[in-house]
Amino acid sequence: MRPQLLLRCGAALGPRSRAPAARAFAPSSWGLLGAAGSRGFATEDGDRVLQATPGGLWGRFVHWAYRTFGSSLYPPHNTICNCGVDMGVLIPKPELVTSIDKIEPKSREWRMQLYGAALYWHMATVPGERASDAHDMLRDKDVLEVACMRGGGARYLVEVAGPKRYVATDNVQEHIDKCKISYPDVPGLEFELADAMRLQDIYPAESFDFVLCVQAAAQFPCLRTFTREAYHVLRPGGRLLLADGFKRDDLKAILDTVDELGMVMDAQSDLSRAVHAVGLCSVPRGVTYLRLVARKVA
Repeated sequence: MRPQLLLRCGAALGPRSRAPAARAFAPSSWGLLGAAGSRGFATEDGDRVLQATPGGLWGRFVHWAYRTFGSSLYPPHNTICNCGVDMGVLIPKPELVTSIDKIEPKSREWRMQLYGAALYWHMATVPGERASDAHDMLRDKDVLEVACMRGGGARYLVEVAGPKRYVATDNVQEHIDKCKISYPDVPGLEFELADAMRLQDIYPAESFDFVLCVQAAAQFPCLRTFTREAYHVLRPGGRLLLADGFKRDDLKAILDTVDELGMVMDAQSDLSRAVHAVGLCSVPRGVTYLRLVARKVA
């Protein structure tokens, strides 16, 4: 049965030829969700979604899901919660994410920390398709992370990527409260409650150089709305950085909206093999695990 409280999401702009054939992503051992609350739940119909307001039905459902399932979806001591990637490169200062009490070296939790940080590092340093072009593109920039969950990725990038300001947001108050306790008084790092569907209600236009979202966007109630919200807060020349397992229709929604807004796709890279190499997630048919980089024209 479909939810009764529905909101129209922007209609698709028509067929496009560059959406790749789909392959799929699914967590292998953390239940059915990418992450409670910040990762949300998607409806079957991409054209109609639950009302995406913190006080609405969607918000109440998200908070109920976090309270009910949150402790079992990811290991309790992990601060980084994503599938991770093995790109065959060493990341800087891995001890920042692996030297955590109650996480044994070489354990599954340890791998999630290490390779989850590798995904953050890859997102923060590779602006286009070629990994050889990697550089510290976040350095001295203003960054907005959407759906930071436990905040470990944000804390890592603040330390190794050198942004001027890093605002890590989530739509679950419990996540933000725990992040502030875990990472108090870190220079340049802020944790704030924010709805991915209403960024322009919180942040001024053209206030960030990067909007980053790691393994959460595919479960947002409307990817067209999220892309528009990210565009609003990005400065000219700024980039939207996404990594997630996307279905064909989800990817099409993003690419269509990017075209509508006049943005440029700098990267559309399939990371499925790098995710498989880590061994934390399976990537069966249905969705491709992608890294997307969309740039707002200066």
